Amino acid sequence: MNAAPGSGKSVLAASIIENLVHLEKKDHDKVIYFFCRFDEPDKCKAISALKSLAIQALKLVKYIPDELSEMYQEEFSTEDSFIANNSIAERALGCILKHIPYVSVIIDGLDECSESALLDSLVRLRDQKSPGITKWLFTSRNDPMIRKKLGSSNWDILTVPKTVVQNDIRKFLEDNSDLLCGTCDQLDRVTKMSQGNFLMMRLTIDPFRNEELTCAEEFEEALDNFQPELSRCWFRSLRRLLERSDQIQELAL
Repeated sequence: MNAAPGSGKSVLAASIIENLVHLEKKDHDKVIYFFCRFDEPDKCKAISALKSLAIQALKLVKYIPDELSEMYQEEFSTEDSFIANNSIAERALGCILKHIPYVSVIIDGLDECSESALLDSLVRLRDQKSPGITKWLFTSRNDPMIRKKLGSSNWDILTVPKTVVQNDIRKFLEDNSDLLCGTCDQLDRVTKMSQGNFLMMRLTIDPFRNEELTCAEEFEEALDNFQPELSRCWFRSLRRLLERSDQIQELAL
């Protein structure tokens, strides 16, 4: 699933994980996940994602698979007992997944991983033969490289248009209308201002939560006065962005 930055992909992924964990159908409630983060070194590497998924998957099996034990004996010595190689981490994860009857795997922010090796590993793991059922969900922005690789591997690609995100933002504003004291027209105005971006919407409404607005007229006045401040906020963000690495600037674009 791909959508624009700030459209709620990570929140959606977290909600899906929570719903799976609390499923009444207990044989379908097993889920492993990883959230890639470009601004955290340990969360934007392929090895980190594969190792995390392998550790989570290992907790879902009753016994350590013989194949995994043999792999450990072959690959590690007394002095070196840590996985530091993508291919070994991929093999370990693949081995464990074969022994889980039903599991969901969720990777959020795939485009935030600094290494394309992660996507290659995940595609190979999806294609491996297994007696059980493994369901996969990736979220990312609309990255051409990711779309190309997943498209050639027969994945279902869901693109979320801005109008859908705006509908979600409008619903969110309705649910919090008691905090904003806004009319339907005013909430429509905030929704349009968001441009289909939850971050933009949050920047718009957060100051109102700290003010004592008691009626729609005060909300309208605060909304009018807030526009210049919002512009300054974006300029400050752009100045900070210029101080970051080329990769982070590219992601922001």
